[in-house]
Amino acid sequence: MAVLFGGASTEHVISVRSARAVIAAADPNLITTVPIAIDRGGVWRDVAASRALVELFDRGGPECVPAIEGQRGLLAAPQALAALNDVDLAFPLVHGQTGEDGSLQGLLELTGVPYVGAGVAASAIGMDKALMKAVFAQAGLPMPRATVVTADGWAADPRGIERELAAMPLPLFAKPANGGSSVGVVKIHNREEIGPSVEKALRFDRKVVVEEGIVGREIECAVLARSSADAAADGRTAEATHPGEIRTLRDFYDYTAKYEDPSTELIVRADLEPAVAARAQALAVRAFEAIDGSGFARVDFLLRGADEVLINEINTLPGFTSTSMFPRLWAAAGLPFDALIARLAGLALARADGRRHRA
Repeated sequence: MAVLFGGASTEHVISVRSARAVIAAADPNLITTVPIAIDRGGVWRDVAASRALVELFDRGGPECVPAIEGQRGLLAAPQALAALNDVDLAFPLVHGQTGEDGSLQGLLELTGVPYVGAGVAASAIGMDKALMKAVFAQAGLPMPRATVVTADGWAADPRGIERELAAMPLPLFAKPANGGSSVGVVKIHNREEIGPSVEKALRFDRKVVVEEGIVGREIECAVLARSSADAAADGRTAEATHPGEIRTLRDFYDYTAKYEDPSTELIVRADLEPAVAARAQALAVRAFEAIDGSGFARVDFLLRGADEVLINEINTLPGFTSTSMFPRLWAAAGLPFDALIARLAGLALARADGRRHRA
């Protein structure tokens, strides 16, 4: 199984950590992992160089794939791409843009290599919060009120857009439509902050989602697809864990709170009324089905009041580090990390086999 990691996005380090965790946890009796590193310029490393980098990381070296001077892009290292000819499947763990937005998944489709996780369309929807909200709205899923601001629209009429946003209840959040780990997200506390906050978020993407800030708890469910045979037997295409909960002392759950603040609490089993937990689980599966998800995802919610569950977003490539919520939620449900990886690999191979039979 090729484990692809690194990439050009702001989540490069998280990708490296996820790959290290998967390589360490995979059962060697079932899966031989083949690391393939990608630097910030998009240049792929061959397997030998990638293994050397993983060993360096394990010895405490900087968690970054160093760029090669004067080289950019996939075609700068064709021998690395050729390594995909020798694997049974791939696990793309490249977070952020070009990794989980459908680009890498499209490349893997072209190579014919089966891969773990969401396909091209589902990945694109999961990455683009504006598209995601449109799909969820079509599916009738409950979400916070939101509007989309484009760079062109803002340039043409910033004052008019400010007036529109000022009519929404405070606080607000301005989020780059294509981004992860809360990079570029700005909390808007008053109307004077609307303009500067939108402009700051637009530095990260040409589209920004501005949504109402929900005062309440942050909970999330991990979702796994079920095999075709199991789904055919009872009609359930996926299953979701009991929700976990995020607690932070910061103003909101931003990049620092997620990865650097030791006071952030990740509670694997949230203390919820059974009906609320069941509703979150059902909504998680519906969100997964709405984007035509494959393999796995994490669905994040905001709990307003005692029982109003609102979908914040779906993440088709959640963190896979040893401390990430996704593997911890499944471990608490009785599926340890090594078995989780094996199940994901099995789902990927079964999906590819099913497509071959339909061709």
